[in-house]
Amino acid sequence: YVLHDGEFQKTVASMAPPTFVLPVDSDPKDLRTGGLLDLQVQMLGRPVEFVEFSRVAKGFLEHGDLGIEEVRTAVAWAADAIGEFCHRNFEASLAEAWRIDHRAPPELEQSGSE
Repeated sequence: YVLHDGEFQKTVASMAPPTFVLPVDSDPKDLRTGGLLDLQVQMLGRPVEFVEFSRVAKGFLEHGDLGIEEVRTAVAWAADAIGEFCHRNFEASLAEAWRIDHRAPPELEQSGSE
């Protein structure tokens, strides 16, 4: 189905893969595993991963009260999950040709060719 004249679908289509989503229970079903976001990203043939948090409120990473044990645990766990996701998906891509071409700042590339 289409939400708001397809704006949701256009946004999802414009997202660069891979996609990592950290929904909480209060997020719309469309943003959780099996929802519209999940289905559309899979239809596009792009990798997507979800790590759902059920004991914390929306915005727990940005505005969570770290004095609350559940929030502190969720933030620590989310940080670890994000770090692992980035390492697995981006560190491994350093061997890709498009990444190698962009490793050195332009001024170093120019001075090396003289």
